[in-house]
Amino acid sequence: MSQMLKTYKSAFISFVILTTLVAILFWFYLNIQASLMVSAQQADIRLPESLATQIQVG
Repeated sequence: MSQMLKTYKSAFISFVILTTLVAILFWFYLNIQASLMVSAQQADIRLPESLATQIQVG
């Protein structure tokens, strides 16, 4: 009985650690995405109006 309890306890601890790790990685991913979005908005790329635009039909 005691051995079974130890197995459940270690499985639970492993699950908690794994879940925490995934949560931290996801948080980092969201932060990187947000900072990339902010830097893209700050870049504010504008094309010169003198740039030739050709539209081919057909």
